[in-house]
Amino acid sequence: MKWENREKHFENLMDRLPVHQYKKDYKIDFEQKSIGLEMVQGLDAFIQQFKKVLLTTKTPKTYYGLADLLPNSLNQEKFNEQSEKLAYEILNHQFSDSTSFDPHGLGHTVTKVYSIEFNEDNQTYTFVLGVEGEFECPKITFQAPTVVSK
Repeated sequence: MKWENREKHFENLMDRLPVHQYKKDYKIDFEQKSIGLEMVQGLDAFIQQFKKVLLTTKTPKTYYGLADLLPNSLNQEKFNEQSEKLAYEILNHQFSDSTSFDPHGLGHTVTKVYSIEFNEDNQTYTFVLGVEGEFECPKITFQAPTVVSK
């Protein structure tokens, strides 16, 4: 399943955060679900934060999570609707501690969601994004948090 952004959904938040300005953070191993002692920053820190937000379920304590919005339909029309909603939420995503002096959240860096793809065989999502301060952002792929099936 693949959705491609044919509409003009671009960044909405005015305060921009170039990807190379993402602060240092401890490296997360998403497969092992562990945090190492190694540090990431810039584009690698953004990719890590993107995965973390999209793999986190929204709860009263983790209000920033978007996992519940990952497209889970194998019907193309429904998948497209779900993907459009998720793209909108990514472009408007910000953490509660975000300010105009210290913008914090995916919506301050992502300029466009070009496509969202789900590989049913591998149970993986792949996102192609435009990000502030980078000519080209690599594809971001991660394992689906739950099994998606017919």
